Formats: sequence, structure tokens, C-alpha cells
Amino acid sequence: MSGIRLEGNFHIITGQIAAAKNIHRCAYKAGLTVTELVLEPLASAAAVLSEEEKEAGVALSTLVVVQPTSPSSKTTSFATRL
Repeated sequence: MSGIRLEGNFHIITGQIAAAKNIHRCAYKAGLTVTELVLEPLASAAAVLSEEEKEAGVALSTLVVVQPTSPSSKTTSFATRL
């Protein structure tokens, strides 16, 4: 078997090394062990979508509602089929 072209689907995620190290440091100081870092949208999808939904093209959206009079914000996730 031989070929001249390679194709693939990729997720390229970039981030600051200092931010990742800070997360590890905070977890260590809290007595926790970090096994892996996962990008929040990918972690949300893994937590709430089934394999069938992912294959069917379901999109997961996260809405953050910030109320100007309140110091806290509410986060709501929902999935929709495209």
C-alpha cells in the first residue's frame, strides 16, 4: 500500500503554559492530583452528549448570563440538532 496524500480531522487547541501550570499548582496545594486537562467545551460535550448525538451533529452551546446588579453569574448549557 502506498499513497501520496494524508487527510484527517484535527482539533488544534492552544493555550498558555503558565495557565496550565497554575491549575496544576492550585490542585496540588489543595491536595488533589491532576490526571489531565480538558478544554471546557470538550468536557461539557463529553459529559452531556451521547455518542449517537455527537455523530448526528448535535451542537452544544453554553450561555452565560451575567446580571449587572449581582456579583454572581448563571451558566446554562443546552444542545441543539443542526
